[in-house]
Amino acid sequence: MDTRAAYALQVGRIDQRAPVTVRTIELGGGCSMTFRRIPAGTFVMGSADGAPDETPCVVTIERPFWMSETEVRNDQFRVFDPTHDSRHQDQYGFDQVVPGFVGTHRNQPAVRLTWNEAMAFCRWLSKKAGVKANLPTEAQWEWAARAGTATPFPWGGLDDDFSKHANLADRDVRFIYSSWDGPATIQRRREYKHALNYPLHEERFVDDWFTINYVARGLPNTWGLYDMHGNAAEWTRSAYRPYPYKAGDGREDESAEGLKVVRGGSFASRPRNATSSFRQAYEPWQKIYDVGFRVLIEEPAR
Repeated sequence: MDTRAAYALQVGRIDQRAPVTVRTIELGGGCSMTFRRIPAGTFVMGSADGAPDETPCVVTIERPFWMSETEVRNDQFRVFDPTHDSRHQDQYGFDQVVPGFVGTHRNQPAVRLTWNEAMAFCRWLSKKAGVKANLPTEAQWEWAARAGTATPFPWGGLDDDFSKHANLADRDVRFIYSSWDGPATIQRRREYKHALNYPLHEERFVDDWFTINYVARGLPNTWGLYDMHGNAAEWTRSAYRPYPYKAGDGREDESAEGLKVVRGGSFASRPRNATSSFRQAYEPWQKIYDVGFRVLIEEPAR
């Protein structure tokens, strides 16, 4: 299926019976969580230009749902688990006189939490707010990320400037704290030698920050969702299985064993590893330095 046909399918099969609206749930402790209503519809999942596990297939999202407009923040997750520590992000090559770049600020996404912990948060929220909260399935996540588009990103392709939309591995990650200038001096960032291949990054663009950032610093997609690409990658409910995507084959069951799919890429991802269709997979017990999650609230069947 060519790009024009895929786009026509996506845009032409969106359920527009109700406009996108906003919903807020109080968590306690002065925290709340804002959700955006995502319509039902049919789209082409995957990409013919992506990795072998992204083979395109047509998927239908049967019912609208609500998606948290940002990744779950540290302050929101700590209402559920006050002991959680997202820790600091590594200052590559530095001697670690300081712990690293701050990753524990209340407005940064909660990371270094397992799939099991993310699911436990959803169960807690369900009980607290009287809703049916869950992690999005892999199909729901991609549908929400695309927001009616058929391009790799809602703002365009791999060669388009992402700097106003996403926190990805941009030119700014080529800098490092390579030495300590003394206890009374502000640490200076020094550039890697250009002959080095590490860290992998996109040299052409510079976004808002070089490590994990506060949520919602870039522009939202058409459906009001921030940071679907970059900043922190996100757990989905789905087990990692081959395409074509079949919701009824058990991959969306919470009890499904094996690797769980992570989507969206992070601040450490180049664009090709953060598209709407790009897939990663981790064990449900793993705590990954750049993986968090966002919450979905299911809408009852009519």
